[in-house]
Amino acid sequence: MNAIIAKSPSVITFTPKRSFHSGWGRIAGIELIGPAIRITPEQYFERYEDPSWNYVPWETVEANWSKLSETPERAIEQACLEFIREHAHQTSDPAVILENAEKVYSFVFNESILNEIQDLDHVTPNDLRVLRESSILCALNKVNLSGRITNIGPAWYFAQCARTVFGLSSADEKRVDELFHGGFFNGLRLREQTRAHVALGGKLVHGCQSSGNGSGGCVVSYGTDTAVMQSELLNLRPRFLHQFDQISGSKC
Repeated sequence: MNAIIAKSPSVITFTPKRSFHSGWGRIAGIELIGPAIRITPEQYFERYEDPSWNYVPWETVEANWSKLSETPERAIEQACLEFIREHAHQTSDPAVILENAEKVYSFVFNESILNEIQDLDHVTPNDLRVLRESSILCALNKVNLSGRITNIGPAWYFAQCARTVFGLSSADEKRVDELFHGGFFNGLRLREQTRAHVALGGKLVHGCQSSGNGSGGCVVSYGTDTAVMQSELLNLRPRFLHQFDQISGSKC
């Protein structure tokens, strides 16, 4: 694994290839300046204890896509874990993670999939935008192996956050939450997202395990104690919901 290549900046600046919704400016610590997004960690994060991340450049994952396959002797998760061990970098520059995450989620939530897969005929391009932009920002969240959440910002609770940012109705909020929780990641798409999340150094774990309840999810290292993570989410949840209530002026 490569050494940390940069110190974490006091202000995070990221210019996505596709402009983010202007509503992100309603979230404390986020400022949109033209196409650029400026994040002030002290204002945006509830916790920002460990600003360093493992990642594999998306181009490396793409070039080795066929290696991330299941065989009779090896599960796809094992192939992904071994690939991460071999190719992972580490950085304290959050812009590197955001740029890599944009490539990951531009693949996972690509509009072309709506025309290719029949069971997504109820999903709209705006749904994919909500999922894509929220997931990109969530790439900065982090959980250590013990399950303690070390970095967490409002985008983690993405359904309620998306309601505030995108002006979703309660029905749309619930619908995109269910899409993220499982409706979008069924069958073949589950395999594809498992491969894609190698670029973010781990696997996607949902904050809720039975049905969508707005607890989002996080890409965590294999072997992370997710039971502790979910307990932490329950404890942190009221603070974020209160923040969204203050912004919107109505209960989420």
